[in-house]
Amino acid sequence: MATCEICGKTVDKTKKVKIEGVILEACNQCATYGEPVEEKEIPTSAAVRTRRVFSQKKPETKIKEEYVLVDDYPARVIKARQQMGLEQKDLAKMINEKQSVISKIESGSFQPDDAIIKKLEKALKISLRDRI
Repeated sequence: MATCEICGKTVDKTKKVKIEGVILEACNQCATYGEPVEEKEIPTSAAVRTRRVFSQKKPETKIKEEYVLVDDYPARVIKARQQMGLEQKDLAKMINEKQSVISKIESGSFQPDDAIIKKLEKALKISLRDRI
């Protein structure tokens, strides 16, 4: 038995589909939301991590630039926060988020969305994204 990574349903068989650049195991119903993936496109190494892609437009040129969240974002956040002499609760208050969000980001168990990344970069004066 397999589990659909989109809806969580337990099914006999799943299909590999690509949705917004992420390869997922999906049931037949959820597979319609993505594009089928050929076996050769699937990374074979367990060490390969899924990267989130962020977009940012420059107002003067209107060119869409692609960014990815750096792999060592937890360490960068911890180091910058400690250098500023802040505790997790202080940083959370600065960026208007819960302390648990900061804790999960620093442990690497949560990948922040674009809005939180921007708030962290501004508050800590660091970069958490690399240009593709």
